[in-house]
This record gives sequence, structure tokens and C-alpha cells, in this order.
Amino acid sequence: MKAVVNGQRFGFADRTLVVSGSVGIYYCEFVFDSSWDGWDKTAVFQGCGETIDMVISNGKAQVPWEVLPEQGDGFLRVGVYGTQGAKRMPTIWGEKIPINLGTPTGSIGTEPTPDVYSQILHVANEAKDIAEEASDTATEAKTTADEAHEAAITAQDSARASAEAAESSAEDAGNSANSASESARQAHESELNAKNYADDAEDAADRAEQSAAVSGYMFFYIDENGDLIYQRTSNIQVDFALIDGDLYVGAEG
Repeated sequence: MKAVVNGQRFGFADRTLVVSGSVGIYYCEFVFDSSWDGWDKTAVFQGCGETIDMVISNGKAQVPWEVLPEQGDGFLRVGVYGTQGAKRMPTIWGEKIPINLGTPTGSIGTEPTPDVYSQILHVANEAKDIAEEASDTATEAKTTADEAHEAAITAQDSARASAEAAESSAEDAGNSANSASESARQAHESELNAKNYADDAEDAADRAEQSAAVSGYMFFYIDENGDLIYQRTSNIQVDFALIDGDLYVGAEG
């Protein structure tokens, strides 16, 4: 069931079937207007000659079984009061809700509903447990965050080291490339020098051949058969004479 509380007015926005002998199955949800801000709120349930106060926690309160006893009959009434220091603010009763007679459930023992003080202690303990769980969660979150921070620093250091190594490798590669370029330049210069030397040698040979052709030349050599071979240019005139077994050669040119 759901109730709306405006100031000290109380009304149901939604009601459910209520059956006697029911234990721990009915809850009432309360919606308060702003005039209830800062007030501690307690629901009052009355039925079958019993009146039980229930602390409203998170906007809800359980309907106590004592107001719905087995074989009970009559009506259920619900109201609210608030406390703020010495001040107390009650609402009017909501409209009566019929309690329908339920089937017998047998002799099932049920603990009495705790008084308001015990309920407040229970709610406080629950709040304390929730706060401790939240604190533990916060501590775990901080630990996780610290570990993530350390991991990020380690990753940053590794990235910086990798970048420095890459920069050093790039510098070495640049130096190697410069050395290779210089070697290639020197090789090219050597190639040009060798070509120039070859060209100079070829020119010198041509000039020598031209000079020989102009001045004339002659020479002797012995071939593979042991014969004496003589060659000369046309502008060289040679006389031969065999005297006492010796060959005498005279040239005019």
C-alpha cells in the first residue's frame, strides 16, 4: 500500500487486500511533502485492539503482525507522527482498511515486534554497517586507484625510456646514413678519378702511337719457332750486314 502525507493530512494513493494472520508480507510506502523535511518519522498501525509503532526507514514501514492476528477481524488504521527535538507532529488517521478473515495457519510462533527504541537501534546499526561497507569500498577503490596510478607511472617511465632508445637509435641510424653517403661520395670520386686516369692513359697511348708513326720505328723479336722477326715503319730504311758471323744493322730515317 502507498500513502501520501501533506502536512498533517494522510491519504492512501493505493491500497491492497489485507488478510488476518499475515506475517511480514505487508509494507506501507510513504510519500511526504517538504514540510516533513528534517523530521524523524514513525508510522502507527492499529487493528484488532493493538496499536504498534514502526520506524519509517527509506520511506517504508512493515505492517506488524500483531494488528493482523489470526482469526482477527475489523479494520486496519494507519497514521504517522514526526518528532524533531521536543516537537511532535501527528497526522490524522487514514481511512479504515478492512481486515479480511484469513484461513488458519496453525500454531506458528512469532516473535513480538520490537519497540520503537529497538527499531531505531536496528536502523542505526544497519546504517553503521552500510557506512562501514561504504568505507571499505572507498578504501578498496583508493587502493585500486593507487595501484592504477603506480602502473601509469611505470608505463610512463617505460614509454619515456622507449622513446629515448628510439631517439638514440634514430640518431645512430642518421649517423650511419651520413657515413654511407660520405662513402658513396668518395667511391664516386674514386670512380671519376679512375676514369680520368684511364682517359689520360688512353690519350698518352694515342699520342705515343702518333709520335711513333711520325718518327718511325723498328724492332726485332724471336717468335715461337726461333726465327728472328724484324718489323719497321715505311719511313725507316735499314741495311743489314753479316760480318764474321755477327749481324750488323744500320738504319736511316
